[in-house]
Amino acid sequence: GHFKSAESAVCQPIADPSYQLIAFLFLLSKIWEWGDTIFLIFSDREVRWVHFLHHATTFWMYAANHQFTSSSKWGVLVNA
Repeated sequence: GHFKSAESAVCQPIADPSYQLIAFLFLLSKIWEWGDTIFLIFSDREVRWVHFLHHATTFWMYAANHQFTSSSKWGVLVNA
């Protein structure tokens, strides 16, 4: 499996198409988070800097990370 050793957990990509779909849908969910942030801004609610920064950067991080399937599994697992 992918988590038998540190090397396989970090370096071995997950080639399963179902995982690739899940990772892609997770990437798309980050766009939904932009809507959440925009709603808060237009509702004159407080948007903390860390909230804004998180939602402004996670899509781009996962878009780049989606190209490197060995490391994308960690992003999805940690941020899910």
